[in-house]
Amino acid sequence: MTQTAIAEIIGVHKCTISLEIKRNVPQRGQGAKIYVACKADAKTRYRHKSKKKHMLLTPELKSQMKEWMTIKRYSLELVSAQWSKDQIAGVSHETIYKFIWNCKHTNKRENRTFKHLYKRLKHGRRKSKRGNYKDSRGLIPNRVSIEKRPKVVDERKRFGDLEGDLIMGKGHKSALLVTTDRATLKTTINYLKGKDPKDVTRNIIRRARKMPQIKTITFDNDQAFSMHEIIAKCESLFYETVYITG
Repeated sequence: MTQTAIAEIIGVHKCTISLEIKRNVPQRGQGAKIYVACKADAKTRYRHKSKKKHMLLTPELKSQMKEWMTIKRYSLELVSAQWSKDQIAGVSHETIYKFIWNCKHTNKRENRTFKHLYKRLKHGRRKSKRGNYKDSRGLIPNRVSIEKRPKVVDERKRFGDLEGDLIMGKGHKSALLVTTDRATLKTTINYLKGKDPKDVTRNIIRRARKMPQIKTITFDNDQAFSMHEIIAKCESLFYETVYITG
């Protein structure tokens, strides 16, 4: 077919077809003067990857940003504002943050000097103050305080008083659900793909069905155990009233 006919079928100008063939059809060697779609696509991707890009955050700006953050202790907002004040074509603080974040998780040679720059962020290492009782984030709704747990549980003399906890994997992408009997120290471990409350609850109930009737369960104040009321309603699994404490 002619290039004009192909252009009409595809819906582009005939010059686009001509340019595509000119760029991606080899003139010598194996496959000379033959258009192969997959090879043309690979050539296009290589050209795009190797061509020079217009960079807003230039190496000069990166060095200046690092100096201001380490020596002058500037925040990202101050760095961006200082460039505007000095009438320098800089970038926004969101762009700086994305760059610092990428440097933290990559090992590119050109960005190796900025890999630990995230430690200079103003609020990067902020922690909750001790005794901040007004902070209600992360609290489990309708939880039963550990002070209301029966005193006999502290004696560790009867079977059926369990403790549950999660051991998180790297990047919180996996977890181990650990349950231990307080009297016998019998421990069971279940592998989880994360800390989703539904998955955690499902595994706790499945594990409880294989054990003698349980009396109490004690959990940490973790959102993974926020569906504790569903566990407590499974009366066939428990001999006494269930206390989900934390």
